[in-house]
Amino acid sequence: MSAGAVRVKVDEHRCVGAGQCAWIAPKVFDQRASDGIVMLLQPHPGPEDLPWVREAVERCPARAITLEHDDIEHDDIEQDGIEHPAQGDPR
Repeated sequence: MSAGAVRVKVDEHRCVGAGQCAWIAPKVFDQRASDGIVMLLQPHPGPEDLPWVREAVERCPARAITLEHDDIEHDDIEQDGIEHPAQGDPR
């Protein structure tokens, strides 16, 4: 993984099986046939898929998808999966 790479994480226990993620980013997400719960196909999507992954994060009704960035501290990633710089951070 290169610096600045994004890692996708899913919480199967929070997922309600709405399927928005699989519909928006089918290269990265799928759903289990038995119950519709999210399946992560690609934890490190390429740059061409990131806009779709971010859209899936925003549209997930259960907030079951998060993103982590390798080049920033984990505390800067809120539960919504979007980077929020720490207070006093000059970024």
